[in-house]
Amino acid sequence: MKVAHIQKLQKAYREKRLIPFIGAGLSAPFKIPTWGEMIEIIASKYVDPPLIPSIKHYISKQDYWNAIDSIKEFGEINEMTLQKEICDIIKERLSLNKQIKNDSHNYSDLASLNVLNYLTTNYDFLLYEFLPTKTTIPQVLHKVDISSQLFFEDRKEPKIWHLHGHIDDYGSIVFSREKYEELYSNSKYVDFFKIFQGNGVLLFIGFSFNDYYIQDLLKRNNRSFNSEHFIILDNPTPEAKRKFINEFGINVIEYNSENNTKHAECIRKIINKIKDENDKEETKDIFLSLQDEPEDEEWPELLSNDRRKEMENNLFCKKIRIEKIDEITLDYSKDCFFWAEELIRKLRKKGFSYSVIYKILNISYMKYMEVKNSVYKHGRNSQVFIDKVHEVLAGMNIDEINLVSRNEMCTYQKQGTIHIIADEKKYNVWWGENRINEK
Repeated sequence: MKVAHIQKLQKAYREKRLIPFIGAGLSAPFKIPTWGEMIEIIASKYVDPPLIPSIKHYISKQDYWNAIDSIKEFGEINEMTLQKEICDIIKERLSLNKQIKNDSHNYSDLASLNVLNYLTTNYDFLLYEFLPTKTTIPQVLHKVDISSQLFFEDRKEPKIWHLHGHIDDYGSIVFSREKYEELYSNSKYVDFFKIFQGNGVLLFIGFSFNDYYIQDLLKRNNRSFNSEHFIILDNPTPEAKRKFINEFGINVIEYNSENNTKHAECIRKIINKIKDENDKEETKDIFLSLQDEPEDEEWPELLSNDRRKEMENNLFCKKIRIEKIDEITLDYSKDCFFWAEELIRKLRKKGFSYSVIYKILNISYMKYMEVKNSVYKHGRNSQVFIDKVHEVLAGMNIDEINLVSRNEMCTYQKQGTIHIIADEKKYNVWWGENRINEK
C-alpha cells in the first residue's frame, strides 16, 4: 500500500471530494448473487434444461450479455420479467441473511465516513440500512431531475446514487445489453457521471479486475477530466495493476487477504487510514470572512497590454480562439481571468484552504455544464454559449457554500472562474466542438 496514495485519499476526504464507489463484492457476505449466479438462477426458472449448458458456457467466459440474451430468447421472457426476477431474488436473499456481524462486512465502515456522495452499481439498499440517520432516500442517478450543483453542496446527510437502479423500482434495473446501452445514450446521465468523475475522487470498493461493468464504465469515461481515482483490490497481479493505471487511469490500493473472512478486515484498515484524524493537515476555518479586510487594501493595477498579449499563449484563450467568438468577448474573458486569479491569491493570503477554492470552482464548472446542457446542445452556437455562461456566473451565489458574502466577489471575478478552469488541460471546458491538438 503506497503512502502517497493514502495521503491523496486523506486529502480528498478532508476536502469532501472523496466518493466511495461500491460494487457487488461488498454485498457478498449477505449472499447476494453475483452476475453469473443471478443469470443461472433465472435460467433455471425459464429455460429448458437441454439449453442451459449454452448459457453456462457464456457465463464461464464472462460473456454475460449474450447469456442474458439467450435467456430472453430461449425462456421467452421480456425485459420487465427479467427486472422483476432480479429484484425478487435479491429481496429473498436479504430476508434470509439479515443477521450478519458488522465485522464481516464493510457497510458500517463506509456509513461512518463523512462524505457527500456514494455511488453504487448494486441494486440493494445495504449501505442505506447502515447509515446512522436515514433522512435522504437513495436515488437512481438517471432518473433524478435536479441541479447538478447539488451533488457537491455542503450538507450533513450524504446522498446515495444508484447507477444501475435499485430493488424498490424494478423498472430502473439495468441488467441487459439493451438497458445498458439505453443508459449510456442518456446525455443527462453521462453528464452527471462526468461531474462526479471530474470534481470528486472516486474510490472503487468491491469490484474485481474482471468486472465487466466497471471496465466498460471506465473505458467509456477514461480520462474525461484526467482526474486521479483509486480502486481497492485483493492481491492484484502486476498485469492488473498496469492495466488499471495505463488503460483506465486508476491507481490500485492493494491488500492481501488470507481467506474470504479477511477481506472486510483488510478493507476496514484502509478506510480507517483514510479518515484518520491524526493525519489531518492544519487549515484555517473555511468560514473566515473577508469583511475584516482593510478599506485601503491595495488593488492590483489594470490588466496591461503586454499582459494581454502574453495571455494569448494561455490555454483558455486558445479554446476561445478556435471557435467563432468575437474579439470583444475574448478581451473581456482575459480581464475576468485576471481578476479571478487575483481573487484566488487574495483568498490564499487570507488563510483560506484550497478546499474553499475548489468549492468555488466546482460551482462555476457545474453552472457551465448546466448552460451546456440547456443552451449549447440545442443551437451549437459558441458565442451564445460563452455569453450565457458569463451571464449565469455573474449571478452565482457564493452563499451556497457559506464561504463569503456574495458582495465580496465581484461580477467579473465570478465570470473569470470558468476561464481559470478552462486554462487547465485536465478539465474538459470548451466552447464548441473544436479541439486543440496539443501533446
